Amino acid sequence: MGNMTEPCEYVTSFTVHIYNSVYFDTNECILEFSTDNYNGQIWSVKRQSIGKSDVLSIKLSTFKTETEANTYRDDKFIPRFGFFLNSNGASFEVACVRTFKVNKAVMFAGYGHSYGQFNARKTIPFDIYTEPGLEFDEKARTALSLVNSAIKVQETPGAILLLIGALEALSETKKRTDDEVSVINDLICRVKRDAKLTECQKRRMKNGLEGLKSEGSKSACLRVVQLYGSKSGDSVNASVEQARGCESQKSVQTEVKDQAEELFDECYKLRNKIIHGGSLPNDLLNYEIPLRRLVIDVLEGYLKDHKKRE
Repeated sequence: MGNMTEPCEYVTSFTVHIYNSVYFDTNECILEFSTDNYNGQIWSVKRQSIGKSDVLSIKLSTFKTETEANTYRDDKFIPRFGFFLNSNGASFEVACVRTFKVNKAVMFAGYGHSYGQFNARKTIPFDIYTEPGLEFDEKARTALSLVNSAIKVQETPGAILLLIGALEALSETKKRTDDEVSVINDLICRVKRDAKLTECQKRRMKNGLEGLKSEGSKSACLRVVQLYGSKSGDSVNASVEQARGCESQKSVQTEVKDQAEELFDECYKLRNKIIHGGSLPNDLLNYEIPLRRLVIDVLEGYLKDHKKRE
């Protein structure tokens, strides 16, 4: 019975499957790190160095409650870790998630009895995010999920739709001014009174005019691109050059616009063609790669701005 009164802590662990052949630059089999005053370990499930593995296990400790462990894992650590992977062109899946209670004495003695495949040779600093303290709200988590899905998609048209969707998730549609709404209402009244229009035509036009009372998705997305993507020109340029250097892209003739706003405009036109069945160019990859870099830059800018406002 004495063991029941001994102090306990909670530990959470999970497995991360990494795709697109992006690995960590280390030959260590296990890494120990600290983040937000919590301790962590990361190691290869395949019993090889982390730098050669695409399946990693991560363990975080020490939490006072199960809720604290689950909340930190899902709302902070995994989004930050995922953003780190996505920023390097990798997609990921999280599996085998569990949280459990351990006795403090056992915990600080180590986990050799449970995770005994490797021994940590040394503690290596492991920075999992670009800037400490980035917090992912619901909009940022949705955008991250869409970016991650876009990297997984094999067909480029689907990836472009997902990446534009990520920008939409980060944007906020604004209402028109009272004066603008007043003009739209006047037009609706004129449509209703026009004797030359059928009832079906009036209904379609009324619905279209009602939709003008809020700005369109493109305008809302362009605003976040202007806010957070204006400094992404260098990374967009680098991505374009990378795309052109690919073996499959040597014959590409189309010039991809590298300014953030212009790139977004071109990709939004492609988005409309994909949705409405328009003719698509053969070099979509030359748009997808810079667009992905732009979306990640916008997401990072959004996160930093959110951090400042808090």
